[in-house]
Amino acid sequence: MSVVRRIHFEYLGDVMVDIVAADVSNPLFAVLGNAHIQPLTLAASVGRLSEERATAALASVYSQAVVMGSPSPGLEDQTTAEWEKWLLAHPIEFATIRSIAESPENFQDEDE
Repeated sequence: MSVVRRIHFEYLGDVMVDIVAADVSNPLFAVLGNAHIQPLTLAASVGRLSEERATAALASVYSQAVVMGSPSPGLEDQTTAEWEKWLLAHPIEFATIRSIAESPENFQDEDE
C-alpha cells in the first residue's frame, strides 16, 4: 500500500491535504503522467507549450493520482475536478505539494 503523507497549511485555516508519491511507484501517477504529460513534451520541444497549459495538465494528474483527500471541513468530499480547480487556485500550495510528492524519501515507511 502507498504511504500517505498529510500536508498541513495552517495559514489557510488549518487546511490539510493527504497525498501519495508522484513517481512511478504510484501506478496511477505513472499511467496518467504518460497520458497527460507525454503529449506536452512534443509541444515543449517545438516551443508551443505555455506555462499555463503545462500547469493545468500537471494539476489534472495530481488531482487524480496524488491528492487522496482531506479531513478539513469543506474539502472532505472534493471530487477530482474540484481538487484540480483547488490546485490551480492555490499555486503556492500546489508547489509545496509537488515538492513533497516528487521526493521519494518523503514516502518511506517508518520501518524502512
